[in-house]
Amino acid sequence: MKVLFVFTVPAGGMLTLNIERNIALTRKGIECHFLYFNGRKDIDISNNGRIYITNKDNEIIQLIQELQIQAIIVCTYFEILKRLRKAGYAGKIIYEIQGIGHQQLTGQWLEKGKPVIAKYADAILYPSTEYLDKLMKKHFPNKKLFSFHNSIDSNLFHYKEVPKYNKTIVGWVGRLDYNKNWQEFLLIGAALSKRIQNVELWMFYDPAACSKEALKNFTRWINKLKLNDSIVLNENTPRDKMPYFYSRISKSNGLLCSTSRQEGFGYAVIEAMCCQCPVLTTRSGGVESFVIHNVTGKLYDQGDINNAVSEAKDLILNNNRKNEMITKAVHFIETFFSPDLYGKQFLHMLGQLFTING
Repeated sequence: MKVLFVFTVPAGGMLTLNIERNIALTRKGIECHFLYFNGRKDIDISNNGRIYITNKDNEIIQLIQELQIQAIIVCTYFEILKRLRKAGYAGKIIYEIQGIGHQQLTGQWLEKGKPVIAKYADAILYPSTEYLDKLMKKHFPNKKLFSFHNSIDSNLFHYKEVPKYNKTIVGWVGRLDYNKNWQEFLLIGAALSKRIQNVELWMFYDPAACSKEALKNFTRWINKLKLNDSIVLNENTPRDKMPYFYSRISKSNGLLCSTSRQEGFGYAVIEAMCCQCPVLTTRSGGVESFVIHNVTGKLYDQGDINNAVSEAKDLILNNNRKNEMITKAVHFIETFFSPDLYGKQFLHMLGQLFTING
């Protein structure tokens, strides 16, 4: 079975998802290929993932024919469905949605794309998230829907032995945009620093992925909250280095804090958990499939700074509770988010799709 995954650029959560599912599906005998419209060809996809960069319809259809692709998964950008059909592709197409920022925006996106998705896609795939499930059943009651968790290989992404750090690190990973809600992280960090000594805020982000105005605003907030001496900015950190950073956060007696307004999945959070790094996150959708409050991590309501600070303080000071959560988190992820399980569910989806549609 040869499958082509299509997305616009090899970056962010979609790049992580493609890396992880290439691992999972290759083990199940599925040959994965990845088409991006823009980006570099030297992207690191594990286990011989094939990368193609083009946005020309004639080159795309030629590629599909030469590879003898049997199924195409198009993520997010529904216009691509029509382009593939108009270019002559008659095989199976699955439209995939991982979430478009917050819930209202995702709903608006699906409403806009409904005519195209309904006409040109054979099925829809999305992660097991309550808000996505409601939206899909609302907008596509007659379309074949498949929903299962994304995966992460905890044998590759796990705790690393690192030196002890002399400050307590509170980490944050994301884009400097509205949905990732970085301002709230700075507010939490500033408040927490007043309650606990030697707290250092480590932020991992890509300055090229945001506007100049966003960067200026980011600097203004840091200055306003007087965080210059307690913040460490990490730009463009390669994913294969992140286990060392998550492990260092863990060993510093710190935590990862996610302040997103909405997440379709939330790879940064689950990656941290694999590395025995405690997590505190907003109740933001996707993360709630693996962060169970006071069991595998901690949840707080977006905007409730006082509660977030209280929960972070509990993680830092209550070692017994924290260690118990870390152990349960790793076990939970290995059980329900394994590459083996993802591969089985993906194969089941393809089997259902080909049986149903002939």
